[in-house]
Amino acid sequence: MWRRGWRLWKNRSTAHRSYHTARFLVHTRLMKKKRCLAALVAAGIVPTLMFVVPYGVSSLWMNDGHWWAKTTNLALITFLVAMGHVFILGLPVFLLLNLNKWVNWWSSILSGFVLACTPVAILSWPKHQPELETNTSQWDGDRLVETMTDGVPTLDGWLYFVEHVSGFGLYGAAGGLAFWLVWKRSAGSMRKAEQ
Repeated sequence: MWRRGWRLWKNRSTAHRSYHTARFLVHTRLMKKKRCLAALVAAGIVPTLMFVVPYGVSSLWMNDGHWWAKTTNLALITFLVAMGHVFILGLPVFLLLNLNKWVNWWSSILSGFVLACTPVAILSWPKHQPELETNTSQWDGDRLVETMTDGVPTLDGWLYFVEHVSGFGLYGAAGGLAFWLVWKRSAGSMRKAEQ
C-alpha cells in the first residue's frame, strides 16, 4: 500500500513538472516569435528613416509648403517596400541562418546588403542591345558622361550601376544591423525573464 501511494505521488509530481515544462516551452516559443517579429520590424524601420529623413529635412529647408504630406507619403511607400523586402527575402534567410546558428552581426549586415542589392540589380541591369543603337548619358557632378554607347554599357555606365546598387545595399546593411541589435538585445531580456 505504501509503495503504491509513493508511486502515485511520484507520478503526480512528474506530471506536474511536465506540465510546467510544456508551459515553459510554449512561452519560450511565443517569446522567440515576438522577438523575431520585433527584429523584422526594426529591419524595415531603420532603412525607411535613412531614406525619408534627409528628404523631409531638405524639403523643409527649401520651404516646401507641402513637405509634411510629401514626406509622410514617401515614408509610407518606403516602409511598405522595406517590409516587403524584409518578409519576402529576409525572413527565409534568417530562418536558414538561425537553423545553422549563424545569426551574428556580420552575417546580418552581409545578408541585408545582398538582399537589398539583388532586386535593384535585377531591375536596373544595363541592357546589352547593340541593335537599338541607343546612347545614354548621366550627369557626374561637373560633366556629362556617356553610360551607354550604341546599346553597349560603357565603363562609366557599369560604375554608375555599381554605385547605384551599392547605395541600396547600404540601406539593407543598416536594416540587417538593426535586426541583429534587436534580436540580440531581446535575447538578453528573454534570458532574464527565464531566471
